[in-house]
Amino acid sequence: MKDVSAIIFSNLLTLGKLSSLSKSTGHDLAYVLNVRYDAKAPHYKIHEVSSDHPEDLLDGLYVFHNPNAKVKFECEEIKSNHMVEFSLDNVGLGKEGGRSPIVARYCHPMGHIMAELLKSMAASNYNKTIAYEIVGVKNT
Repeated sequence: MKDVSAIIFSNLLTLGKLSSLSKSTGHDLAYVLNVRYDAKAPHYKIHEVSSDHPEDLLDGLYVFHNPNAKVKFECEEIKSNHMVEFSLDNVGLGKEGGRSPIVARYCHPMGHIMAELLKSMAASNYNKTIAYEIVGVKNT
């Protein structure tokens, strides 16, 4: 497929994205929790969305470059925003730019009541180990 330079993909353009963006600007009371993948262990990190730790409009947008394309896809806006780019060369698969990709999102109007439990469960379930310590409770 030499005529395809890149594929731009998002699986996170949902109603949860709207709540997350609204929460990021301080206009939503809903509780929004993102699970992000990081190459460093524990691989799944918890991102509690707030105006201090916002989610960006372009979070969750991926660009997959075609190494066999006749015309390479290059865009400075991608590099200067939170988009994640993947490419393949003779070394292997490479990832650059953006934040750690979001793999799951939890959004609930009353989620703040169970925030510590939700963070603990999300981190532990995705990492298959206790990966988050609930404030005030020691894990043994």
